[in-house]
Amino acid sequence: LDSAKFYYNRAVAFGEENEAYETGYFLYSLLGLGRIADEQGKKEESKAYLKKIKKYANRKNPAHKAARAYLKKKGK
Repeated sequence: LDSAKFYYNRAVAFGEENEAYETGYFLYSLLGLGRIADEQGKKEESKAYLKKIKKYANRKNPAHKAARAYLKKKGK
């Protein structure tokens, strides 16, 4: 999981650096980080990642739908 987090964080940093907030690699990296944080028991960190997806993604975007479903499933 450490290497996954490393590469997800790099993709997020790259997206932020280039203001590419609506790209798949940015949004799905946030989704991956949110799921990893949740598995590690870091509920608030997970929630922050998923809310960031909801902030940047269009409601019809599959990443937005996945984040919304994950938050609903986890009762956040």
